[in-house]
Amino acid sequence: MDLILLERIQNLGELGDIVSVKSGYGRNFLIPQGKAVPASSDAKEKVEARRRELAKLDSERLDAAKAKAALLPDRLTVKRLAGEEGKLFGSVTPGDIAELLQAAKFQSSELRCQCRMARSKPLVSIA
Repeated sequence: MDLILLERIQNLGELGDIVSVKSGYGRNFLIPQGKAVPASSDAKEKVEARRRELAKLDSERLDAAKAKAALLPDRLTVKRLAGEEGKLFGSVTPGDIAELLQAAKFQSSELRCQCRMARSKPLVSIA
């Protein structure tokens, strides 16, 4: 069964790729979940239009992110007490950085700070 993917699927393909899968996988999972459509000329045209639309949105987001990055200061200085070995007494958290940016006249509407403490640990040594 030949299908056109409507989104990226791991180990199968990217948006707009024409893939050949077993009919049960296509009928029972990909098509009902809205992840693929049967390959036809109309579907190919629609997918190409969607791909162009997504590429345009990505370029707009990238331009907006670059404009915001240009507004950020090159360096932020956080004063904390440290031991002789370079270990901080305490830590520098994303909240501390957000406070510094707000003190530097950045409004929350201009800058969105996302804290992902599960992935990144607070700074605990001098850098």
